[in-house]
Amino acid sequence: MAELGPDKRGIATLSALIQVSSESFKNDSQNKPPFELYQNNPFSISIIMGKKKFICPFRYPVPLSSIASKTGLSGVGRTSVYIKVVAPLVDPRQSSVLKDWLSLTTITSGGLPVAINMPHLSLDALPVIELSQPQRLAWLTTLTSLQCPRHDQRGSTEDVRARFKGTLSAMFKACSGTPRSQACMFSLSGRRRRDIQALVLVSAVRLDGDTASVVLDAAILPLASHYLASGDSDDLLKRLKLLDALTLQVDDEEMALWKKTIPSFIERCRTWNHLPSCEYTKQGATVPLSLEPGQPWFCSCGNGRMPDDFIAVPLWKLAAKHAVRIAISPVYCAPLVESAAKAELETSDSVRIA
Repeated sequence: MAELGPDKRGIATLSALIQVSSESFKNDSQNKPPFELYQNNPFSISIIMGKKKFICPFRYPVPLSSIASKTGLSGVGRTSVYIKVVAPLVDPRQSSVLKDWLSLTTITSGGLPVAINMPHLSLDALPVIELSQPQRLAWLTTLTSLQCPRHDQRGSTEDVRARFKGTLSAMFKACSGTPRSQACMFSLSGRRRRDIQALVLVSAVRLDGDTASVVLDAAILPLASHYLASGDSDDLLKRLKLLDALTLQVDDEEMALWKKTIPSFIERCRTWNHLPSCEYTKQGATVPLSLEPGQPWFCSCGNGRMPDDFIAVPLWKLAAKHAVRIAISPVYCAPLVESAAKAELETSDSVRIA
């Protein structure tokens, strides 16, 4: 149920009511135990009671905040017991709830992950940009730089989203041959731990006509503990050092944002079905699965599901069975919240469609 604010100009809160059928909860509810609220993403608030004995998630169609939320219990001692949560809507200009989220992937009741705000792409149907003449790809740098808000053009790195977009821009610049020689292999490394969390190997840069943008058609190889322990990565990592992969060093906050966003990059280009053994179907599973170093943060259903000779690097076939295809695109400003940077687009007819 939606409730208007005091000024009657818009919706201020949303109320959710759920009926509980658990007999043990009905018995415990007579003592009116205190509730705890837990919010693992902007669209979900969970009620925890009795040292995690009872956990009830409330899912909403819009982002809300657990701060200043109200809970209530009704029907105690009767046949039916109800829990009510009244949560305020998030103001994206003021609330920090959306600070470390760019693209949210939620899990449906059937255990299927769904990317909320990223359109699906058929990567094989998108035209490939010819990268053999880097001097004619300056427009690509201009295009990707437009994702940074105006205030971040002065070098501000206080916002984790700005740092994330800066890393994205660096990837597109490297693939287009600027500001250094073309490099289409990246290692995502923690700045504090200096440990490589994942390898991103770009197969092609493609034009996305629907959004008037570009996308990196790539494979991501997470360096989880079980993969490193298998020994399959040893020779590949040695070869990549010789091939001069570009290291992207990020802090812990930005690394967490990458792990929250990458599942959406995977889901948007998925052409395979999730398996019955999918990690997302496990009880208590979240997206990402984990934020801890060395732990997998997305499911393994898409491992190896790529075209033959997708990446032209030595020993790729050995690593491909642990990698997933991914579509990485620029993340542009939301005009209602951020002021886009002013830039003059460079017109060029140098793009050759392969």
